[in-house]
Formats: sequence, C-alpha cells, structure tokens
Amino acid sequence: MLDAEIVGAISNWQLMRFEYQGKLRVVEPHVYGHNRGADQILTYQVDGESGSGELPGWRRFFVEKIEELEILPERFEGPRPDMEDEMAFGQTFMVIEDVPRVRRGLLEVV
Repeated sequence: MLDAEIVGAISNWQLMRFEYQGKLRVVEPHVYGHNRGADQILTYQVDGESGSGELPGWRRFFVEKIEELEILPERFEGPRPDMEDEMAFGQTFMVIEDVPRVRRGLLEVV
C-alpha cells in the first residue's frame, strides 16, 4: 500500500525511487497531503530524470500516478530549510520531523 510506504519513508528519512510519467525519480519525501482533489507528496528530487527543470529541486507528485515505488535503504539528512516555501496543502497527512522516528526508537528500521 503506497500510503504506509510513503509515511514510513517520510518518518525514517529514507530515499524513495519510483517512475512518474515515464521518468525515473529519486526523491527525499517531505510532506504527504491532499490538495486540489488529489493526494500528493512534496519531495526534493535528488536524482533521476525531470521534464520540469534542473535537479536537484522541489517537486510535487500525484500519488495515484506513482509507479514502481521502492523505499531505498539510504537515508537523507532530514528536513531541508527551504521546505516551508513549498508546503501549501489543503490537508496534511504526514510532515517530516526534525528527528527521524527510527532514531527515537518508534519504528523499526526497514
């Protein structure tokens, strides 16, 4: 189920790799929410392909269009300082925290 995988990756600061609109993406997931009638994730794309600009950079993705999602064992360094500028969501399900849950002993390492 994508919801649980996305929430786990945000909680544990884990990179995600997936295909979106025919392009491979590697991202740091930061926010999972609902906006303009659809579930979306706000990410910082660090690798892969993009049709909308240079990398790395902030990208939003519609969850229903994500294919071949893989949660990678690699972790990223945490919330990016400029995330606030990108965060507008109608409803937020999960937002990255300052300390990953795995470090606080709340979740198992996957």
